[in-house]
Amino acid sequence: MCSDWIKLHVNSSNCLSYAIFAHQYDDSTLRRLCDRISAVNIMKLVDTDDFRLLSVDHVTRLLSHDELGVRVENDVLGILHQWIKHDETSRRHHVENLATKAIRLPLIDYSNETSSLDILSNLDYKDSSSSCQRRVGCEGVLLVAVESRKYNKDTNKYDFDSGAQTYDAYSDTWTSFPSLEVQRCEPRIATSFGVTYALGGRAIDFEVADEYKSTRLAVVERYDPERRRWIDDVASMSTPRSRHEIVCYANRIYGMSLARDEATCEVFDSTTGTWTPVAFPGGERRLRNGFFVSSLAGKIFAIGRERSSGKFGHMTYDPSENRWLDFRPNDYIKSICPPWVCYASIGNRLYIFPTAGSLGSLEVFFDGRHEHFSLDNNLCSLQRCSGLAGDPDRKRLFLLGRKSKVHEPELALYDGRAKKWDVRAWPSSNFPDMFECAVVDRSLVLNVGV
Repeated sequence: MCSDWIKLHVNSSNCLSYAIFAHQYDDSTLRRLCDRISAVNIMKLVDTDDFRLLSVDHVTRLLSHDELGVRVENDVLGILHQWIKHDETSRRHHVENLATKAIRLPLIDYSNETSSLDILSNLDYKDSSSSCQRRVGCEGVLLVAVESRKYNKDTNKYDFDSGAQTYDAYSDTWTSFPSLEVQRCEPRIATSFGVTYALGGRAIDFEVADEYKSTRLAVVERYDPERRRWIDDVASMSTPRSRHEIVCYANRIYGMSLARDEATCEVFDSTTGTWTPVAFPGGERRLRNGFFVSSLAGKIFAIGRERSSGKFGHMTYDPSENRWLDFRPNDYIKSICPPWVCYASIGNRLYIFPTAGSLGSLEVFFDGRHEHFSLDNNLCSLQRCSGLAGDPDRKRLFLLGRKSKVHEPELALYDGRAKKWDVRAWPSSNFPDMFECAVVDRSLVLNVGV
């Protein structure tokens, strides 16, 4: 009964003491739960008395955890350093055993390690048996680019403002991030071979108070961790494109303009830094404005309305054969997929949420393997979606939205394995006009110095 009660009330403030309780009474299920919560929240616990007083076995078990919430493996060394300093006389002889068992030595950046304990000085990490696998907590964070537009009565113009933040789901923290150098709205953020790019978008002229004109851009920026800013030293696209016309697949970035008089498609190879034309659909096999493209199940799908018939459906591009397949209508789903949607894929599913109206009690997803749309129960409490990003490695969705038009913004995380939603807080009461979000490598955030 005590164990069942603890499972309902354990959190980051009491997980270490409850883990000791579970160990004393040999409750392995409760201990695993407490260890996981402790591991995920390790950076919050390292300065507490509960952590300083842990036994060597408990510290070893905790620092060996696959879900340890650290940004890089050097952080584990710092945590171990603090534990030893609390009672250096009696704990120093545990250094070698702890380092080889709890720290993944091949992942340590030795050029930046200046530990006063010289923990690694006598260790041959190349011959150690420690794991080379990265911690789950190191895998990725959510990068959110926000845009807002406000009317200035004094200048009779619109003032445009943009910014960026990163969200760490493990520590539930938000951190500021450098804004793009080229001011624009609706860029696409994509990652290729660990490098993050911002592609295309729209340039906005705010000379008129009650309306604005926008033109697509072809500019491409990449994030430089050493300079801690975005730079535009990457080749521009041959055709200006905005958010819904760009997709990343297999570490390559595709630009696809399918709703114009002359369809154009090209692919960016980050290893050569060049754009190369690829096949595009000919004749009337083009889509109207409002389409979007996404990659899943080994192909790229363009979803929208066919230009000639007006029917709703999808077209398929096969990268391996460099060819487009015929348009396949799915009219029965058109009323649930309005022209403007947020979308993201995990596994073989593409999830689609409308940006206007209400999400209701249903979610729409596109099955890339069988190429058909389906409806499913949606337990997300947020009723309005403004941004969506997928984390395929962790099978997670990040949904930015609010419960209603008047509610404060929130962030909802969807666990594709457990098929459940978890709502988190948004860092501000202000709700930007637009979002662009993507899951990026955590080391990119580390290199910014946060």
